[in-house]
Amino acid sequence: MTDKPILVTGATGYIGGRLIPVLLEKGFRVRAVARSPVKLSCRPWARDPGVENAVADMQDRSSLMRAARGVQCGLFPGTLHESSGSPTGKSGSAGSQKHVLGSRQGRSGQNHLFKRSGR
Repeated sequence: MTDKPILVTGATGYIGGRLIPVLLEKGFRVRAVARSPVKLSCRPWARDPGVENAVADMQDRSSLMRAARGVQCGLFPGTLHESSGSPTGKSGSAGSQKHVLGSRQGRSGQNHLFKRSGR
């Protein structure tokens, strides 16, 4: 096992919020990612020494890249989808996760991304 945390997006959501305690019980360190720092701080596991809270938005590649620095893998439990090109120039969440995966693999070749599919 590595000391690097596991990135979990959607940490305040239904799946992510239930996945984090399981990972902690198994001895993993977790980087919990959500858009709202207030919602993160309200979770029962938020102050666990094995948890790092990070604020990022799946629509904002740079915030997601910052959150993903130094992780061993990423878990994206929410359903991901491509956006149809927003006027703000932001990519869809699936595009962001592919960008993170591509850059993480490019550095070490050993990092992994896991996502839940709605289909």
